[in-house]
Amino acid sequence: MDIILAIATTVHLGLAGEYNEVHPNVQLRFDNGIIAGAYHNSEDTVSVFAGMRGEWRGFFLEGGVVTGYEYSNVLPYGRAGYELTDNFSIFVAPAFESIDDDMTVGAVLGVEYSIKIN
Repeated sequence: MDIILAIATTVHLGLAGEYNEVHPNVQLRFDNGIIAGAYHNSEDTVSVFAGMRGEWRGFFLEGGVVTGYEYSNVLPYGRAGYELTDNFSIFVAPAFESIDDDMTVGAVLGVEYSIKIN
């Protein structure tokens, strides 16, 4: 198991609201691909997540469930990215926004700095 400490900065594309763009986080990565962790989310609250992570030649794909958002108690979670170096990665994730019963789909683009604690 690896413990990952990270901080990400993001931009929210296609959404009308104002969102937090700095996301400190901690993640547990198990050898079998299972991940779990917590982060300061775009709505300025704490989210807890669990899921799976796959890696291939620097690319990664994560999927699972997440809590901590106003829209629902538990939501699907996913992001895809590329590790530029051992400590820097870029990623994209879907984003959803509900204003006056109108659902908008956007995207979150981010850069993340991480360190592995062994």
